[in-house]
Amino acid sequence: MSNYANAADVLPPRLLEEVRKHWRGYLWIPGENASSQKPETVALIQSGMDAGQISAALGISRSRVYQIARSLGAQNPLKKKPPRASAEEEHRETPGEPSPPLKT
Repeated sequence: MSNYANAADVLPPRLLEEVRKHWRGYLWIPGENASSQKPETVALIQSGMDAGQISAALGISRSRVYQIARSLGAQNPLKKKPPRASAEEEHRETPGEPSPPLKT
């Protein structure tokens, strides 16, 4: 089942007419569990679960998990990891140890 539909295809005509009185354009209708989604997601984030596990457990996207995590500010344990060091940086000589040759 698609998450998107033409309102004219899914709403009774009288309801569609009422909606048109109030809104023109795209309209998001949250699911029934939307109000409980954030507290449950926050609890799982704080329990140490990763975004993929939370996404699967709650049936929400990873993007939504990260969006909720960002709302935690400094308390966000899902902050992005620092970028990985380049091959040259990984092969730099450390004091007392010779550097392995770089592959070309």
